[in-house]
Amino acid sequence: MSQLKAPPLSLPPPVGEAELLLQMKRAWGDPPVLSAWSAATSATGAHCRWPYVRCDSVGRVTSLALTSISITGPLPDAIGGLSSLTGLDLFNNSIIGAFPKALYRCTSLRYLNLSENFLAGVLPRDIGHGLAANLSRLDLSFNFFNGTIPESLSWLENLRYLALDSNGIVGVMLTSLSRLRNLGHLTLRFNYLTGAIPAELGELASLQTLWLAVNPFDPGELPASFKTLTQLISLAVESCNLVGAFPSYALEKISGISTSRAIT
Repeated sequence: MSQLKAPPLSLPPPVGEAELLLQMKRAWGDPPVLSAWSAATSATGAHCRWPYVRCDSVGRVTSLALTSISITGPLPDAIGGLSSLTGLDLFNNSIIGAFPKALYRCTSLRYLNLSENFLAGVLPRDIGHGLAANLSRLDLSFNFFNGTIPESLSWLENLRYLALDSNGIVGVMLTSLSRLRNLGHLTLRFNYLTGAIPAELGELASLQTLWLAVNPFDPGELPASFKTLTQLISLAVESCNLVGAFPSYALEKISGISTSRAIT
């Protein structure tokens, strides 16, 4: 006689995620735009109906889309308690402070957009080891980060989108970025990168966008290895101290290329 199988157990809703969101709200000075985030409406699962919040089927927060809502202050440590968070978008606010290492505890994170804020300081040396291994999008552009590009970024091998434009990044551009074989978008415009443009970038076969414009690279030609970037559709290299004639293969093989003032 076959034995009856017990029905699969469903996971209980997480304890305290509503409180974590309320802690974040309080840390930001209780902005009116988050007035619906209220303890009066924080019964089990109710936080999943709060604006800007998305949850999975058992009430775990999976996405926070807090774009352009005038949030001011640092990113609170409470964010690290949202262990199922896959997407965090804080584009165009007034987030301040250093890069928030509390995000290292968000082990499910795949999408992180902190662009157009007031984050500053040196990017952590361990950022590539601390952030979730499955992270596919990292946008830190238009902030005030300085220092060099951390070597550990090359360990985020699932990255498809990496943007560090318009910061104060200095030093040479790492050849180890060529390890990011899934990368389709790499933008480093308006920084202070020096040295040669790495020929190893030609190994990024999936690259579609490469923006390096307005960096004081050493004078030189565009690497011949870029000829192998057959998927590339947008290349910005103006004001990069390129010398010589622009390679004919680039004009022949790349559509939508941005070459204005490429040779300086």
